[in-house]
Amino acid sequence: MKTRTVFKDKNKLSPRYVPGKLVDREGEFRELVRLFHHVLEEGGSQRVIVCGSLGSGRTILTRVFAREMRKFGKKRGIDILPVYADCRKDRTPREVLGRLQRACDLEKPVRGVSYASILERVVEQLKSRGAYLAIILDDLDFLIPRNGSDFLYMTTRVGEELGERNPISLIGVSGEPSVLARLDSATQSTYQHNRVVLEDYDRRQLRRILEDRAKAAFTKDSIKGEVLDYILGSEPRVPERDRLGS
Repeated sequence: MKTRTVFKDKNKLSPRYVPGKLVDREGEFRELVRLFHHVLEEGGSQRVIVCGSLGSGRTILTRVFAREMRKFGKKRGIDILPVYADCRKDRTPREVLGRLQRACDLEKPVRGVSYASILERVVEQLKSRGAYLAIILDDLDFLIPRNGSDFLYMTTRVGEELGERNPISLIGVSGEPSVLARLDSATQSTYQHNRVVLEDYDRRQLRRILEDRAKAAFTKDSIKGEVLDYILGSEPRVPERDRLGS
């Protein structure tokens, strides 16, 4: 006998779930499209900072954008490889570079190799494949104290130093609107005009997010409106990626 359940798809409640559509972030999504227009049309690179407070949807926005950017690139014959790094875990440039190497199917180099040398290997591999990288550095604030500013600057120059087009784009995600002030002036100059700032969701928008996620995760009519109202009234302040509405 089949057990009855209220769940339609528990995976839709996972912190790692990326929804098929954004709720009330269409304007910010369009702004990212505008900033990356030349990358989407002909390849190349871009640098953008996305800022928003806890629960503003900054992580979901950037991950959905990276997914759609890859899809759009394929239609244009441009191979864009999204790479997501959680800087709460990947707190050093070397750990982030490890993710880039895996994305490019490169073997991990022996210890002692410089960041610049690793980046050059990544660029050479991308060139041989005719591909581009789009790196999301989530919670960028945790990377900056550990030579993160130097690393960000290197990613803007690596292609130029080799006399080639830079194939690496970067989206830094931060909860601090003043995150740029923590970077050196040379690095700041590459980001200061490319900022997307997310305002906090209001109660109506949060309700729409909950409704959308409940519809995807639970069977029809199994979650009543008063349950969503209760969640809205008692939602704890937990890390964004662990929140239902992030």
